[in-house]
Amino acid sequence: MATSVRSFKHSNIQSLGNGVYTIDTNFQRPGLVASHLLVEQDQAVFIDVGPATALSVLLNALDYLNIAVEQVVAVIVTHVHLDHAGGAGVLMAHLPNAHLLVHPRGAKHMIDPSRLIAGAAAVYGDLLEQRFGEIKPIAADRVIEVNEVLRFRLGSKKKFVIYSLSLHPVMRNIIFVCMIV
Repeated sequence: MATSVRSFKHSNIQSLGNGVYTIDTNFQRPGLVASHLLVEQDQAVFIDVGPATALSVLLNALDYLNIAVEQVVAVIVTHVHLDHAGGAGVLMAHLPNAHLLVHPRGAKHMIDPSRLIAGAAAVYGDLLEQRFGEIKPIAADRVIEVNEVLRFRLGSKKKFVIYSLSLHPVMRNIIFVCMIV
């Protein structure tokens, strides 16, 4: 399913080994915002997806790595800033088997992004859609709120723990993902 590390020639994708890939979303300039793709056997997970303008980059990365959209089982957003999660709605529309994993405080904004859009429009004005693309809602039944700790397995080997720092005084709206190798 995944291309071997030695055969990489795609400029947006970097293999970190062990089925972990960094995908440059080309947001504003190369190297600024990355998405990560975790692959094991016939399943894949995106961590952060960048803005909606990164949709073609992410779908092309799946195609390049010979991963069907049906094989993506989750999209994890670390927080709901538009440069990290703004493209989740448009990407999820292409991933029929994926669920969005998000901090409880961010879930409502992914289900109904109207307040997120209004706040961003106040800052970016007419440049909002040009800069971040179209921000689309995600159906509530496809959203999983990670309140404290969620453990899951990808394929038959990779184990992950997702930590939500709900009680941390500074980083209480952020999710961390740890892979147990």
